[in-house]
Amino acid sequence: MSIADLHPMVIHFPIALLTMAVLFDGAGIFLKNVSLLHAGEWNLNLGLLFAIAGIITGTIADRDFGHMDSPFPILTTHGSLQILSIVGFAGLWIWRKKIEASLFTSGRLYFFSGIILIAVLYYGSHLGILLSGRI
Repeated sequence: MSIADLHPMVIHFPIALLTMAVLFDGAGIFLKNVSLLHAGEWNLNLGLLFAIAGIITGTIADRDFGHMDSPFPILTTHGSLQILSIVGFAGLWIWRKKIEASLFTSGRLYFFSGIILIAVLYYGSHLGILLSGRI
């Protein structure tokens, strides 16, 4: 089994973990529940780690497809869009560290930004499914 063969297994972790990070954070912000915020933080941390693994395995697997040879326009290229969303989640991680003490009062914009990033992540995943010929 090569690293490229691991990619289809690895890519599901960041999708699930980052989605749950945003949902836990949203629930924690709106319900003012610290435990949910901690769950969101852990999911965000792990989601970003698995996203890095997904980018590495995806770059290796791309040798078979070659779609990243022309990564533009970004909104139509699976790999570019996924990397863009992960950069956005990394920004969300930094933002969270800066406003952590005030998530209950100023976290709504943070939460809605996470929702937008989830939408970008899902659309990029959809493009990946099309690229693989699964639909």
